[in-house]
Amino acid sequence: DRGGDWSSDVCSSDLLKDPDPVIKTRAAAGELPDVSIVPSNSDPKDWPLYYVSLDDLGFTADNLNSYANGVSSDKKLYALNSGFGYSGIVYNKKAFIAAGIDKNPRTKAEFYVDCAKLKDKGIIPLASNFKDKWPLGIYSADFSLAISNLNDPEYKNGLIKKDLFNEDNGLISGFKFLRDMKEKGFLEQDLMSTNWDQMKKDQATGKIAMAYLGTWYPPQVIQSGAAKEDVGMFPFPDTKAIPMSGDWKYAVSKNSKHPKEAKAFLKWLWEDGKYANALSLCSPIKGGKSNDPAITELLSYNLPSVTMDIDSPLTIQMFKDSRIDLAVALQDYMTSKNTQGVIKSYNAKWNKAKNSIVLAAVKD
Repeated sequence: DRGGDWSSDVCSSDLLKDPDPVIKTRAAAGELPDVSIVPSNSDPKDWPLYYVSLDDLGFTADNLNSYANGVSSDKKLYALNSGFGYSGIVYNKKAFIAAGIDKNPRTKAEFYVDCAKLKDKGIIPLASNFKDKWPLGIYSADFSLAISNLNDPEYKNGLIKKDLFNEDNGLISGFKFLRDMKEKGFLEQDLMSTNWDQMKKDQATGKIAMAYLGTWYPPQVIQSGAAKEDVGMFPFPDTKAIPMSGDWKYAVSKNSKHPKEAKAFLKWLWEDGKYANALSLCSPIKGGKSNDPAITELLSYNLPSVTMDIDSPLTIQMFKDSRIDLAVALQDYMTSKNTQGVIKSYNAKWNKAKNSIVLAAVKD
């Protein structure tokens, strides 16, 4: 409970469907709230321009998971990871029972068979949330599926040495999967009318069976009307690992009139995993645990967990210069009649940015 005046001075990702552009605009205008999320695509070296150091709060690499992800180029801590979550298939158990599915699929072949059973019962097998775009990130910009297919935390940074899309079962795998699901009729019937809020309600009632999202999502299905015992999770079929990642980072604005109080509030939220527990995340504090049953079920498959490495400065520069929005690229791939043309186009943008960086380095 934020209570009191904090309701107007704390900016949470929960209140905005796509907070990145809003927060970046407010940061540029010097209008950040006292405590706010840090845009996911921001460059850590720019954090000192907008946020105050949090080094005086007692958080270190010894007691905070993903400590390095909140450190800027000046070696100071500016952002706190709000929690850890895992990615997997979130499913409605009643929908599975209605379709005669008594065992969760472990392979793609089994998955497609189950999707056909669900479709035959009039149940949408998998929600894509195509129109809202940001949920497509788990198949694209988040690289969750890519690194879980390969169990390779360095996959994204390794792309600077190759094409963005290549036949390595990495980034392209999510694109091909959703295209296949669309062509098989296993997604929403009208992709351009998908709606995030309605999707949660439909999955809660069993009209939609599954969605590939993070462990932050099951509580929202429950809040939308599902019984807690009817919502579960299992690993994406045929993957080698379960992707683990930090959630939103939070920081204190450099322009805050109450930095001392804002820091104290942020520390209070983090202590004992208060914020993480409220959102069913794994606490960022080392030694913290989660009692969420969906997370317990997901981890019961005993696959290794893999966390993607921090983006290298060169990777950040490559995506900035290429101006590639991978969620948009996925939308293009899913709807185009020429998928190879889409891949060729985005690889050309990627390699153009790569060549420009190489030339600039030679000139320097």
